[in-house]
Amino acid sequence: MATSRKRVLLRIVKSFGFLLTGAVVLLVAEFVYTLKRDFPLTDPEQPVAGEFGDSADEKLKFVVLGDSTTVGVGTTAENSFPWLLARWLARSFRVTLEVVGFGGATTADLGPQVDKALQLDPDLILVEIGANDTTHLTPIFKVRKNMAETLDRLSKSDADVVVVGPPHMGTSPIFLEPLRTLTGLRGDMVRRAIEDEANKRGLAYVDLAAGTREAFETEPDKYYSSDWFHPGAAGYKLWAEVMYPTVLKAAQS
Repeated sequence: MATSRKRVLLRIVKSFGFLLTGAVVLLVAEFVYTLKRDFPLTDPEQPVAGEFGDSADEKLKFVVLGDSTTVGVGTTAENSFPWLLARWLARSFRVTLEVVGFGGATTADLGPQVDKALQLDPDLILVEIGANDTTHLTPIFKVRKNMAETLDRLSKSDADVVVVGPPHMGTSPIFLEPLRTLTGLRGDMVRRAIEDEANKRGLAYVDLAAGTREAFETEPDKYYSSDWFHPGAAGYKLWAEVMYPTVLKAAQS
């Protein structure tokens, strides 16, 4: 009887082993497939900068840090979320926009961006980051450390700071299941780490994932660009709409 039980247990263990191996192989295959996808990156990246509004209005120097989304990858500079925010802020201010973010940036790449931003002597700073930390598997403790260093430096400036976490990473059609769900869960971890560091310093925070998840999930054709990863024009407009109330409040403070 004991021998029979052992055989049954061994079979169960072997079955779980096969299932686990199969799941790992599937995830690796999906990950490799995703990495091989072509993204419409520009080389060199399109500059996003400009002057907006009436020259008689109060001046506002607006600087944006972050990743490829800050330079509108997936659409044109004029449809990028920094450009849209600057246009809308120009209803009340004479806005000078400078974007120092770049494609592929993670939280580890924010140091040099902070250097450039502070040299511009900004009135308002926006940091949008986290998507690449999700896909590059940056350890969460490093995300926290990188954001702590970044936000400590920015907080010492005279500028108002708005922090924007990553979009929901589990809505992109390029991630097949179960990789899509796992990517979404991983993105939530990165988002929470970034939000925590912003909250510790009393900085304004925008939960981009909560504000845009449903739209990107239910209408990906409308909101994603052709690479199914970066937003398209409609996606960036939605992003800007979610950010704008917090950005405007910071500008008026």
